[in-house]
Amino acid sequence: MYQGKELQLVSYILRIRDDCTAFDPTEYHKVMKMDELGKNVGIQMVYGMAREVQYQNLLGMNVLTILI
Repeated sequence: MYQGKELQLVSYILRIRDDCTAFDPTEYHKVMKMDELGKNVGIQMVYGMAREVQYQNLLGMNVLTILI
């Protein structure tokens, strides 16, 4: 199927910033129960497709960087 061709991986960086109350989804992901189906679906989806997730609070801004 890929004879003579190299398979190249493409990466995307998604960066989300807001000035709301500080919320670190990386810490939340560490303590949430993965066996609770139907809860925290958004965070589970992001972690399911992300290679890396990083959170920072810079100058009162939440900055979430996701490497896909």
